[in-house]
Amino acid sequence: MNREPFINRDGKKLRIGALIIKADRWPWQAGYNWQGMTNSSAPLNQPRKGDKAAPRFGGGWKYNLGLQFSGRTLLIELLFGMLTFHIETAKDRREADERKVRRQAEIDRILARSRA
Repeated sequence: MNREPFINRDGKKLRIGALIIKADRWPWQAGYNWQGMTNSSAPLNQPRKGDKAAPRFGGGWKYNLGLQFSGRTLLIELLFGMLTFHIETAKDRREADERKVRRQAEIDRILARSRA
């Protein structure tokens, strides 16, 4: 029987059984334009040890603080970061596996065509 581990971490996602926890928009994650600021004494604007520039807290960001939920998903907004909790059903898992198989078949078909 091919079983996945009960706890599995993949990038920004942590899977605990059917529960998927995802963290987004944290200052230390690349790609969210947190840049250094000058002449700022706010704690979040101070550079960490070894960093050349400090993270930026401000400058056009829309801050959210609160909870949002629908169906099987809960979003927790924490000003500068967001946690997403999602409960995955067997149907969701089956559809994801089918999409993965179809995508791999399409990739294999394209590669086979390019070799010919």
